[in-house]
Amino acid sequence: MKIGVSACLLGENCKYDGGNNRSDPLIELLKGHDIIPFCPERMGGLSCPRVPCEIIGRRVIGKDGQDYTRAYQDGAEAAYKLLKDSDVRCVVLKRNSPSCGYTAVYDGTFTHTLRRGSGVFASKLSNRKYFILEV
Repeated sequence: MKIGVSACLLGENCKYDGGNNRSDPLIELLKGHDIIPFCPERMGGLSCPRVPCEIIGRRVIGKDGQDYTRAYQDGAEAAYKLLKDSDVRCVVLKRNSPSCGYTAVYDGTFTHTLRRGSGVFASKLSNRKYFILEV
């Protein structure tokens, strides 16, 4: 089975702070499957490390006050195309991310406060036929 996985969960240093969210239990669980790693933020042209961003209304705003919405949208489109072209139907996403958060994201106050909602990429997937897991 082909499974799309947020690259940070696989140990790729693509997180906003230059680190990753490696999950050894997830990597063990995925053994034997065809893994398609992706990072919508990097695919949208954002650097690593980069300014932390949160969703405010319909915009993705950095802690520096700049609007990064276009990069997040471009990355979501590129990641979606990769998964579609790779015939992926199951996706494992990094929870709370402004790109990949599926059930909750940070509220835009940069205080680690969560609210219900989805990141830019997860929102794109939710209207299509994907099995989505959050880690």
